Amino acid sequence: MTDLQSLFKEHCVVPDVINIPPPDILTVKYPSGSTVETAKELTPTQVKDQPTVTWAAKDQEYYTLAMIDPDAPSREHPKFREWHHWLVGNILGSDLAKGEILSDYIGSGPPKGTGLHRYNLNTFDPFADAIKSSEDDVQDGLVHVRIQQRNGRKTLTTVQGLSSEYDLKKIVRACKKEFACNGTVVEHPEYGEVLQLQGDQRENICQWLTKSGLVKPEQLKVHGF
Repeated sequence: MTDLQSLFKEHCVVPDVINIPPPDILTVKYPSGSTVETAKELTPTQVKDQPTVTWAAKDQEYYTLAMIDPDAPSREHPKFREWHHWLVGNILGSDLAKGEILSDYIGSGPPKGTGLHRYNLNTFDPFADAIKSSEDDVQDGLVHVRIQQRNGRKTLTTVQGLSSEYDLKKIVRACKKEFACNGTVVEHPEYGEVLQLQGDQRENICQWLTKSGLVKPEQLKVHGF
């Protein structure tokens, strides 16, 4: 077991927050001059402003960046775990500045007396599961509704295969209002425009698409984890 794996297990980040240790570590630097290191303690003052984040990204792939607090309001009683501190989608490569901000950065602010909080900041490819599907899925005329689980309980729903005649940005705006969730349209080099919604919205989006007459029930293919 590597030192990194040991640290993640020592602080119970695995399996409390993620299932397995990540293969790489992000480089996170704050305007205060502080840098994030695994299991390093930082104060709210040190991390109050949005940091710069870089990672080993593939130039032509899109990523989502998320920062959550799994210990809200406390590690002992985490009834608000996965508290949302930052979310940026549609990041091409590691160019965070050109990503779509779904929620602005909020620095740490743990309630007094709740001890240390294990803030988790990671990036992932929202299309990773879709890429594993066969190439036939891309051209099969179906609308694929997929879910990916990240950071333990955090999930994303993606919708791929909607007709190019539709304005996906209008659709995602309607879905955000209807489902009370964040969402965006991301451009993938292989799949084209894809809807991305926060949370498990598979049932909601399927019902909405069929009720709106945009998709017939037999055109929908829903994927699990």
